[in-house]
Amino acid sequence: MKIFRNINFPITTSIGMFDLLKGIAMLLIVFGHNRSIFPTMKLDIITRYTNEGAFRYIPYVYEASIFGRLCFAVIGAVVVSLMPALLILSGYTVRKRSVSKCFSLEYKELLKPYLWATIATVVFNFIFHFCFFRYIPGALQESAKVLGGMVLGFSQNVQLGKITLFANGPIWFVLALFWALVIFNILLNMMDEEKIKYYALGLSFIGWLLSYVKYTPFCLSQGLIGVLYVYMGYYTRKSGILTSEHSDKLIVKYTLFVIIPNIILTFFGMLTEMADNVYSLGPVTYIENGLLGIGVLYVFLRINKTNNGKITNALRYLGRYSFYFMCIHTVEMIAFPWYLVAGKFVKYQLLGFVSVYIVRIILIFLMLKVLIRIIELYNRIKIRKTIG
Repeated sequence: MKIFRNINFPITTSIGMFDLLKGIAMLLIVFGHNRSIFPTMKLDIITRYTNEGAFRYIPYVYEASIFGRLCFAVIGAVVVSLMPALLILSGYTVRKRSVSKCFSLEYKELLKPYLWATIATVVFNFIFHFCFFRYIPGALQESAKVLGGMVLGFSQNVQLGKITLFANGPIWFVLALFWALVIFNILLNMMDEEKIKYYALGLSFIGWLLSYVKYTPFCLSQGLIGVLYVYMGYYTRKSGILTSEHSDKLIVKYTLFVIIPNIILTFFGMLTEMADNVYSLGPVTYIENGLLGIGVLYVFLRINKTNNGKITNALRYLGRYSFYFMCIHTVEMIAFPWYLVAGKFVKYQLLGFVSVYIVRIILIFLMLKVLIRIIELYNRIKIRKTIG
């Protein structure tokens, strides 16, 4: 129990206390998407329609010892819990507002940037496609597929007859978060607070059922499941779970009923992959992943208090602007044909994977700096006009 005691102490809340975790999550999101363009680096082969184990086909892991695969499962469980953890974080900062005010606020903070990211993605997709293939009709056709998928909010590629609509990429999270926050605020306004947990659980169940519907637009399935995660965040703030010290008995229970089950689920490939609407054991997996996400937040808050080096501060910077980071990542991921670059490393997959990953992180970081400067300049001009 010593390892738990070292991180089991009360802390006070502070501005930016979750930035470190969000920064690490952003790097891992790019890491996960980068591996998709390198076939032999693919870490999981699992869908809601198959029973293939997530670790069965991993290079160097399949032939590893049980202990080696178990260690990989521990890491995998933490990584899988990060997306639920980000939704839980959003619930942690929720404040009750009128329905109209909440909708207006979330429209401004989430939907408007989503629309701007959609425009940027379509424009740059056309530009890059034309530059690489020199064929305007083809560039228009590909850009139309991107536009259709993003406007309709499909988190996966959709085939409508002969028409293909492309997935909206990492920014699916923004649409899901919009629905989760708006719906949860409606619950706060209309329901007895003691009963909200039952409504949140019921809505998440409906969201899971919708994951089996072939065409569910606007990421509504993920949004309904996100309502449960937002409630988890709201509850943890009200109960002080993340800032308090907990008894050994509670830690043992959490280990037995949350940590160990998550490791077992991950070991056998039973994952939650919200972007792909994959919930291997339905409510079991997404609830367990959410509960583990709370534990991950608890640990990272303590790490955040004790680490202030250059690397951790750089990660905090990415976390502070994680929303912009995700928008930029969407643009570069969908608009730029990274698969052509990956094709140059057919014989050197690991080298290509690392090289492209580093380039993408540097590119996103530079674009993030530019975007922040533009936003700051715009805000200054707006303030001057208001004063004038």
